Amino acid sequence: MDAAELPQLPPPFASLRGSRAVVTGASSGIGQAIARQFALAGADVLIHACKSAERLNVTAAELLRYGAAVETCLADLGTASGRERLVEQSFDRFPNLHIWVNNAGVDLLTGPGAGWTMPRSCSNSGRSMFEARCCCAAKWDAGCANRVGGCC
Repeated sequence: MDAAELPQLPPPFASLRGSRAVVTGASSGIGQAIARQFALAGADVLIHACKSAERLNVTAAELLRYGAAVETCLADLGTASGRERLVEQSFDRFPNLHIWVNNAGVDLLTGPGAGWTMPRSCSNSGRSMFEARCCCAAKWDAGCANRVGGCC
């Protein structure tokens, strides 16, 4: 897809030039749209996916055409090692991280979670996202303590 084939999108709502963002679940759907808007607004973006490296790379290529610096991370946020990999890679690539969007989720309609009961689905998907947020927050707080002038 060359520049002429890029989707025609409305102008960004604000300038995010100089900002750095992480968007989980960004290989398709809402996460991809969020990452696209951040890139259009001038932010550098680390995009995450759980399974599809191919779709993640297609999204990254699109964002690069908008002029963003783009990093990718393939990690299963349902595992401690996946959450740690995402957080470590995010802060390694973007030490002064500004935006974190937890968009990743579990497909409860057609995916592996389709047969789960409601309490189990809320427990499994909610716990993974909560643990990812806690892991990120701990890293963010540690980084903020070392920055002159406070956080970000």
